[in-house]
Amino acid sequence: MNKKLSTVAIATSVFLLSAPFAFGQGITIAPTVPDQLVNNSQLDISQVISFIIGLLVVVGILAALLYIIYGAIKWITSGGDKTAVEAARSHIVAAIIGIVVLVLSLVILNFVLQIVGAIRPGQNIFTGLQIPSLATCPDGEKPNPSPYPAPKCIAK
Repeated sequence: MNKKLSTVAIATSVFLLSAPFAFGQGITIAPTVPDQLVNNSQLDISQVISFIIGLLVVVGILAALLYIIYGAIKWITSGGDKTAVEAARSHIVAAIIGIVVLVLSLVILNFVLQIVGAIRPGQNIFTGLQIPSLATCPDGEKPNPSPYPAPKCIAK
């Protein structure tokens, strides 16, 4: 009994001591807000569309992950009941299919937009969406031909 207790104590202390190293590295899963929203400068419609698509992707993935967790909890609490296990399994399968559909829709959208020319090769829908604009530049400036996010007008 003492040996089991000491083993559990050692394993718990190792786990707790390694937690700061594991949790110290963060990842960002939120879409970035365009600088124009923060600085109150002119906002391009392509940046708004990219932001909305990124937000919907994050919400979709989080919803699917929560649905997987819900299915797992239903499976664990089913108590061996065949119908409850089957219902929980269907929740998990539906969530996985949802993630696959979400990822495939992004791949197809990127492919179609590259064919149409709205995205430059090597970029994706989150960074390189370019929708043509009819906006004109003020006197003394010309349109910027750069495909990268840059000022729309530059000095002549």
